[in-house]
Amino acid sequence: MTVAGWREAEVCDYAVVGSPVSHSLSPKMHRRTYAALGLELTYRAIEVPPGELAEAAAHLGRLGVKGINVTVPLKGEAFRVFGGDEPRAEATNTVCLVSGCGWNTDVGALEADLEGRVQGPALVVGAGGAARAAVIALFRLGVPVHYHSRRPEALQEWSSRNHVPLSWVDGSLAGYGLVMNATSAGHSGLSPELDWPSAERGALAYDFSYGEASKPFLNLAREHGLSTRDGLPMLAAQGALSIAHWLGIQPPFAETREALACP
Repeated sequence: MTVAGWREAEVCDYAVVGSPVSHSLSPKMHRRTYAALGLELTYRAIEVPPGELAEAAAHLGRLGVKGINVTVPLKGEAFRVFGGDEPRAEATNTVCLVSGCGWNTDVGALEADLEGRVQGPALVVGAGGAARAAVIALFRLGVPVHYHSRRPEALQEWSSRNHVPLSWVDGSLAGYGLVMNATSAGHSGLSPELDWPSAERGALAYDFSYGEASKPFLNLAREHGLSTRDGLPMLAAQGALSIAHWLGIQPPFAETREALACP
């Protein structure tokens, strides 16, 4: 799917912005959910390169866009521009362009999706906004967490700054009941380098991505006896929370899950 850049964007009520953003299922999910709720609202995908979010958001607001979902690699930039309700995450993925308020729905969506599914401890792989959201959600659920990344200092600096007790470990998967891929490696057809033979059979491998981007990590996980879950149910929960923030209604979890046919 070809999407317009923000300078060429057409008028709509809501949108998802990022780069790349053509793969996003958010337009499908939101349109179907609005229809199920009896709302005549429009939603588009709009390309916004890094470094242009503030200018793009101002332009979209003048067009009449009321709110945006923000995807990679703009979540940190969105937090710096709009702030957010979860400052420890230092990432924002939902914005009301009318009020200028920002929220992080990654944390709440992940918490909702993982509740009752986690057999800890957990290993979070990555050091960006998704990894930070995963750590916060897991701590809320009372799950012990370690992390692994190619840049050990990145998340360690964050954990020290935000007083979050967290330790870097090597790529061994031994002893973990949950392994979370919070990297974007799958978008390049890759999986993080991990010691798969050491993984606990039956542990849950969870990828923040969905579709083709989730396959490199989850296929390896299945080959080594792990159960798997991709990011589609999390996307549905994010969508429901976004709609609740924008429209002031109860999160329509059932409708967004149905829109994506999520379990």
